[in-house]
Amino acid sequence: MSRAVSVLLDLVFLRRCVLCHRLLERDEPQLCPACAAALPEPISGARRGSFYKRWTGALWYEDTVRESFHRYKFGGCRFYARYYGPLLAKAVEKQLGDGYDILTYIPINALRKRQRGYDQTLLLAREAGKLLGMEPVSTLKSGGVGPSPGCWGRRSGCGTSAAPSRSPPPRQCGDGGYC
Repeated sequence: MSRAVSVLLDLVFLRRCVLCHRLLERDEPQLCPACAAALPEPISGARRGSFYKRWTGALWYEDTVRESFHRYKFGGCRFYARYYGPLLAKAVEKQLGDGYDILTYIPINALRKRQRGYDQTLLLAREAGKLLGMEPVSTLKSGGVGPSPGCWGRRSGCGTSAAPSRSPPPRQCGDGGYC
């Protein structure tokens, strides 16, 4: 793309920080300096679940991160996946190393996908997968619109995970979700 076209696009489409939504200067990356400096270390946990040994996350879902994910999920900011995907991939590499063998995601239901025009969890998994050298695998199925306590796949929210090695597959619950 020519420099003139790039400048014109920057004038028409003002760039904003992915987290705090502050206007960015032309040479600033997707985060403003204040948000970049405040990024925490990747989140990890040693607690075992029913079908995983370890987990990791890139950010806590609170404050500006929560607001940013709301813009990503509900505000049409699908391009945020290009920022969050690599951030998730870095967290996976740092916290899990080679201790995982699948990259999966929790799909949204068909109605939400039609309304939004995209599945934000799949986009996030694809972007992370580019850096991890893996294609995301669909292991869960969205079963409808009502949450089911303790189950995945039934409107349980946003989630992308890199499952640890030798984890058994999720078992299906009575309501069509996955426990």
